[in-house]
Amino acid sequence: PRSRPRRPTRKLPTRPPPPLPPKNHTHTGPQSPSAIIPRVRWTRLLETPRLGLWLALVSVLLCAPSLFGGFQTEDWIFRDLATSTEFTFPNQLNLFGHREQLPKHLMVGMNMFDRERGALPWLVLEGFQVSFWRPLSSLTHLLDFTLWPDAPAVMHAHSLLWYASLVATATALYRRWISPAWVAGLAAVMFAVDDAHGQTVGWIANRNALVAAVFATLGLLFHDKWRRDGWLPGAALGPVFFLAGLLGAELALGALAYVLVHAVTLDTKRLRWLAPLPWLAVAVGWAHFYRDLGHRALGCGIYLDPVFRPLDLLVEGPQRALVLLLGLFGAPPSDFFQTLYPDRIWLLVGGGAVLLVAIVSILWPLLRREPTARFFLGGSIVSLAVATLPMPEDRLLLLPGLGAMGLVALSMHAILSPTALGNGAGGCPRFARGLFPASIALRAAAHPTLSGQQVRMRRPLLCLRSAWSLERDANTSPPSRQLRSVDDATVRRLLGED
Repeated sequence: PRSRPRRPTRKLPTRPPPPLPPKNHTHTGPQSPSAIIPRVRWTRLLETPRLGLWLALVSVLLCAPSLFGGFQTEDWIFRDLATSTEFTFPNQLNLFGHREQLPKHLMVGMNMFDRERGALPWLVLEGFQVSFWRPLSSLTHLLDFTLWPDAPAVMHAHSLLWYASLVATATALYRRWISPAWVAGLAAVMFAVDDAHGQTVGWIANRNALVAAVFATLGLLFHDKWRRDGWLPGAALGPVFFLAGLLGAELALGALAYVLVHAVTLDTKRLRWLAPLPWLAVAVGWAHFYRDLGHRALGCGIYLDPVFRPLDLLVEGPQRALVLLLGLFGAPPSDFFQTLYPDRIWLLVGGGAVLLVAIVSILWPLLRREPTARFFLGGSIVSLAVATLPMPEDRLLLLPGLGAMGLVALSMHAILSPTALGNGAGGCPRFARGLFPASIALRAAAHPTLSGQQVRMRRPLLCLRSAWSLERDANTSPPSRQLRSVDDATVRRLLGED
């Protein structure tokens, strides 16, 4: 048979490959997050599984100068009480208050005696009564003053171990709440190097905040594993660790704020409104037992008592929360509240209000699309309600800072990857792109180790502010005759600031 001739194949024209861009070329068109972020080398460091261990070591090194701080203010009182015969285990295990409820006349007599012998300042009122129930934190001090009573460096090292545990637990929480992993690592880094933690770690008597924060964050970790992963032991372990945090300090109540906001924002399972009930039951039982033991804060303007003086909390609580917001997200530190006269506090309060409005308005696209961002902002703001009970200081911002640093990390993610929010226009306004990096650099430069500063206790100044604020207290005699006879020069001389 005759075969057909085969047609010659025609070669299709091939296009040359596109030329490579020059080295200094900057792409201006829209890119996806996967095209931008993997090219940054430092993101690999933030994604390492051992980041929590490394950050714990870094945080210990940053706060290592506290080893040479010695005893400060209430540390000496704790040393005197812990080494006395009255402090015994398990009969009396509370360095932060009395053992039982005392009658008013007996409390007045004790205050007068302590004021005469110099244990209390001369301007403390007769009705002064400040007592807290912190047995777990007192147990850590009992260990210190029993094994090494004359070695404050070892006691500071003990506090550093608690802080390292807190940083490692916070890193594990960020890994569960934030995706991608490098954003969670960025939040953990900012939490570990936060300058607001310096005084908390460097003051032995303030270890109660670290103890409360460690157990509270562990409770949050177990609660999240129960609700999102179905890990049933977390339903019981969460409230148990929350109770341990409350036995450390009252600041653990801030964890309850995160649990409530978690049910609104992150929890998507059925009956999510019932998940916070075990935590609420623990908080109510603890508060009832706390009140029956007679622990309270009366006759003192430093602390607000929500049970016996609720009106003071409603009036001064929002003001203190706005001042703490300044120290939480930027500057100045909330400790400036102690240095201002009462008629100038509105400067800090107004600055905090402006900052809150700016955060919500700038991050509104992020808050609208990301439930995690709403969780961090809501948890940090609601937890500030607990931090307003004492006088505003940055040392109270451990649990509120947990949500604040997570929100800042999510904001940085939205800035570095414009399409992270699902819109090509970007997640934040352009003028806000330098806001958060500048805030991070400022907080790093303000760290006690990097700036070469040391923690300075201002307890005498707090006592003066306490007496000034108590002139409106009708239950106690106002110290107006004493205070009005003291001018500014005398106050500075008494404080040793001449």
